[in-house]
Amino acid sequence: MRRTADLLIETARNGESLELSLRARVRLDCAYAVRRCLEATQSIYLATGGRGVRDSNRIGRLQADLQAINMHAITALDPALEAYGRILMGRPPRTPRL
Repeated sequence: MRRTADLLIETARNGESLELSLRARVRLDCAYAVRRCLEATQSIYLATGGRGVRDSNRIGRLQADLQAINMHAITALDPALEAYGRILMGRPPRTPRL
């Protein structure tokens, strides 16, 4: 995420836009980071046992929020992987939101 943030800040400061391959990589980096956060939170959530489902347990809420974020089209990992791979192989991405 730091690499991505630095790239976006530098690009904005220079008044430039990102080429398609970099846009795809930025999307992939973000989707990967979100997935890793979900995996880490799920590990903690599963370790809480039955207490995790209680409304008073914060980890349950965090885990549910991260699941929702992971299902969003922009942060879904599989489409980001596919788009980046297609671009690296010289094929157009199948997603209009890149």
